[in-house]
Amino acid sequence: MLIRAAYLTRERPDEVRGFYRRVFRAGGWQVANVEYTGDVWHFLVLRGGREAGVEVLPRGESSEVKIEISGPAGGAQESGASAGGSKR
Repeated sequence: MLIRAAYLTRERPDEVRGFYRRVFRAGGWQVANVEYTGDVWHFLVLRGGREAGVEVLPRGESSEVKIEISGPAGGAQESGASAGGSKR
């Protein structure tokens, strides 16, 4: 299974980065890797059999966020906050 999403927000990259740090902690995601390349934050997080990549890119005074979540198709359903911060 692979899910991709992207969105724009009016928040600055540091605020978005802080939001995702809180989401990762609250949702039980383990941060496996964090990179800062140029102006882009790259997060790799793990939870159970799922892996998520989150990129936070500056867009002027705003930010763009790209999320990719992969994991096994079918199987046990997970509950709680996703890497995107919403409930399923």
